[in-house]
Amino acid sequence: MHKKHIDINFNFYSDTPEGKDPDSYSPTLRNYHKTLWSKPLPNGLIFDLDDKTPMLLHHKSELGEYFLASDSIGHTYTKWLFYIIKTTIFYRNVK
Repeated sequence: MHKKHIDINFNFYSDTPEGKDPDSYSPTLRNYHKTLWSKPLPNGLIFDLDDKTPMLLHHKSELGEYFLASDSIGHTYTKWLFYIIKTTIFYRNVK
């Protein structure tokens, strides 16, 4: 792993095909994520990512197998929203 310069002013749309999402299609963004997320871990093992899988970064070792994408960390609260709506309707009908 070597340190690379990351240009914080780079426009990721500039190397992304027109109409496509830079999270999936920008080679520069993917390379920056690979650089930022590949690292030595506190236990001494290396979490090193490869970019052989299209649109994803990949790691496989004794740590396990991981596939990462820049927007895969997003959370969805659809079940919570459904629960809140259902609970609200239930309590309104009880009163």
